[in-house]
Amino acid sequence: MGGVITGIGLVGIGLARDRRDIPLAALPVLLGVHQLIESRIWNESAGEGSVIRGPAVVAWTAIAFLILPVLVPAVLLRAERRRRRVQYLAALLGLPVAAVMAYAIRSGTFATDRGHVMEYGAGIPGQSLVLAGYLIAVCVPFLTSPERTMRELGVALVLGAVAATAANVLAFASIWCALAAIVSLIIVRRTVHASRHLPPEQI
Repeated sequence: MGGVITGIGLVGIGLARDRRDIPLAALPVLLGVHQLIESRIWNESAGEGSVIRGPAVVAWTAIAFLILPVLVPAVLLRAERRRRRVQYLAALLGLPVAAVMAYAIRSGTFATDRGHVMEYGAGIPGQSLVLAGYLIAVCVPFLTSPERTMRELGVALVLGAVAATAANVLAFASIWCALAAIVSLIIVRRTVHASRHLPPEQI
């Protein structure tokens, strides 16, 4: 799946006709690499219950906890044709979220094989509050966009978060893997629409 998502991102980059759209179009590449890193972590597992440490776990955690909460809203604001104040306010939450995450993982992180899902540990203080800030920073800028496709992305992110939280933990990995693919396809569609120079409300 990681290779497919990376390929979707490369197609999106090739379709971008405006430099403002390239960072957003390239986001699926990072999501695909993230999936490939997790595949490496699974390969390093000795079986259910085993604890995995090492560069792959550090890389996965750094992308998920430090890079995405800052990068995702940033690439949206870069691509946005008409920005709203609420988008900036929500995006700014990504900075303290990433700072807390950095503090949490400074002494190392690990992954635990739970059979059908990989559980990552970092000892995050105030985990529920940090998670709420993470979701606001990542989802709200999309949900409040003037662009229809951006709002669709926001809805996909919210539904994915809700489904992953409500579902059986054994389905969690599959849900987020599918979410990355869906988000990547929507991003490519948005890149195509933007290349046609449509007004924001029609993109």
